[in-house]
Amino acid sequence: APVVNGRVALCYPEQEIAARRLGLDGLPVGPGGLDHLLALDVEACQAAKAIEEYLEGRELKPTDAEHIFSLAEIYRQAGKTKLAEAEKKRAYKLLEEAIRKQGLRQSQYYLLLAQFHYADEEPEKALSYILVAQNLDPEDDRKLLLLASAYKRVQRWGDAADTLKRLVEKNPESRAAAGALAEIAACLEAQGKFAEAKATRQKAKKLLFKLAEKARKDADKAALFAQLGEMALERNNPKEASDAFLKALTLQPDEALYHLYLGQCYELLADWSRAAAHYNTYVETVGLNERSARVLYRLGVAQTRAGQKDLGAKNRKRAIEFLTTTLRTLEREGRGTMAHKADLLRTYLAPQEGDGAAAALDLEEMITWPCQGQQRWLRCVALIH
Repeated sequence: APVVNGRVALCYPEQEIAARRLGLDGLPVGPGGLDHLLALDVEACQAAKAIEEYLEGRELKPTDAEHIFSLAEIYRQAGKTKLAEAEKKRAYKLLEEAIRKQGLRQSQYYLLLAQFHYADEEPEKALSYILVAQNLDPEDDRKLLLLASAYKRVQRWGDAADTLKRLVEKNPESRAAAGALAEIAACLEAQGKFAEAKATRQKAKKLLFKLAEKARKDADKAALFAQLGEMALERNNPKEASDAFLKALTLQPDEALYHLYLGQCYELLADWSRAAAHYNTYVETVGLNERSARVLYRLGVAQTRAGQKDLGAKNRKRAIEFLTTTLRTLEREGRGTMAHKADLLRTYLAPQEGDGAAAALDLEEMITWPCQGQQRWLRCVALIH
């Protein structure tokens, strides 16, 4: 996690996706944000060092609490429990003192406290702070979205739906409204109101089609059709989803993500030749990395089932070798967090098409690796095995 202008640069993929789906930019971090940081940051040791150097001798400000808590999470993942607890207490105390001094003026402090409580698996406490933050900025759509998400986290589906309705009422003809309607439908289903949920979801789809017709730029049209595809895919309707993603791809043929979505759709439809074609385009476009290696494996599976057994076996082998090489490199150089390595192992040890035996043999070797937090690492490997 590089330090840019004295601030740790963080990445929250799920929140970015949610923000794009609802047409909102710069969505604050939500549930699980810090866990995603740790799962994706393969340079955690360097991140910890950078944060420590940044904080050393500095007159701390309330916003530094985020860096301190991030440091605590890195310590926790490394098995340094006492250090982690001490840093977390320091982060909480910094924000609580700032609130006492400044009163109810800084909503960002309450959002940070909510973020910390989510990381500590205390969603009810997080909800209480998000409520305060939203009341401080009642016109901020992003805080309404965060509040709805907080209600869903504690299964208060009715409150979540009511909050999302407020978002729709503010701008009923927007992409954000369409996304909110889809979320409302999910909340209604959770309450057993299936007919109302179906009608609400249809309303969201009609609004997206309407917005696509009005959109002037092809990229904007493509994003709206992709949103329709995501909605269909979430409903386990790959045929409808593939139609939407094909429209998006026609409008924006250079977008690799649409090929990935189409590969998933055709895999669900057992159309292995088309799945392989789109997975292949995705991998060729983005290159081979930790994420695309997983897609490369799916490509190999699709090719095998499409009758291209030799090519499929070759790509599955490439994917497995890339992941094992990555794991060995991380261990040899002393880099990476337990969460990140566990994520790689989960991918690696979910083999198909007869690849399980090789994975099991490699797993036996991995158990012997000396590493930091050995007990946590072995427990992780054993559970996945």
